[in-house]
Amino acid sequence: MGDLNIKSVYIACKDPVAKHSGGEEYLTNLGINVKCGILEHEAKELLEPFTVWQNRAFVVFKLAQSLNGRIGGKNISSLTSRTHMHSIRSVCSKLLIGGSTVRIDRPTLDSRLVKGKAPDVFIYSKDEKEIDRNIPLFNIENRSVEMGDNLDFLNLPSLVMVEGGAGMLEALKDKIDWLLVYQAPTLSANKLSYNADLRLKTLHIDKKEEDIIIWSKKI
Repeated sequence: MGDLNIKSVYIACKDPVAKHSGGEEYLTNLGINVKCGILEHEAKELLEPFTVWQNRAFVVFKLAQSLNGRIGGKNISSLTSRTHMHSIRSVCSKLLIGGSTVRIDRPTLDSRLVKGKAPDVFIYSKDEKEIDRNIPLFNIENRSVEMGDNLDFLNLPSLVMVEGGAGMLEALKDKIDWLLVYQAPTLSANKLSYNADLRLKTLHIDKKEEDIIIWSKKI
């Protein structure tokens, strides 16, 4: 760094992990003018997943819905949105999914649209005997599938995405950090919807074809 003749460095926020800190002092000792705290709040929000998973699982709840808030039916979101979601799946440590969703939807839960890694799966269910082992998610190579109602693994550093219905959202609302919502430009007569009381802050809004993708954090 000293050979590059850099005069000033702007740091958004100090590294939240103590063992990685010290960069500001290092640069100052090189004679570089360092300014810290530029857009500090925004930087800390951006770093939140990394900061959280130093100590426990960072938990994202994914949902897709119509304009009138209905979640029933197959492939509510567009192919482009589903591809985006598969890219996120491919970097997750584990998928957490409700037993009812597994029984009804019989999903695969892989990352085939991006040719990525299929994450391990934990099926949240009190009755393992009701789960058909011929459901496609059980037939993915190099994947671990666990079942039960013990969520102690959420205390371990990891990235976990939750996929499920209203029951899962209600059961896990105290453990969720962020929500990822795929909003499709459709209306649905399906009666299924999410009914949970959560206060959220919108972090980022994107668009994939006609779908709107909303990242929110629980507040």
